[in-house]
Amino acid sequence: MQQSLATFQAECQRKVNDWIKANFDLSEIVVEEFLVLPYGRLIKDRNGDQMAVFYDYFYDRVSYFFPDEK
Repeated sequence: MQQSLATFQAECQRKVNDWIKANFDLSEIVVEEFLVLPYGRLIKDRNGDQMAVFYDYFYDRVSYFFPDEK
């Protein structure tokens, strides 16, 4: 049975949220929507460092990168 688009979207968002919860102390960071990436979230810490977390459709996993790194 093929899952609906709404179910797929909810699952992707859940995976991103679960990854963030598993890897960070939520009381130590600020999480904002970052909709330029699929189900994207921008994570900021107290030092002002940032990382983007999103769902990567091509690899079927949660991925991340550090916007300040060039």
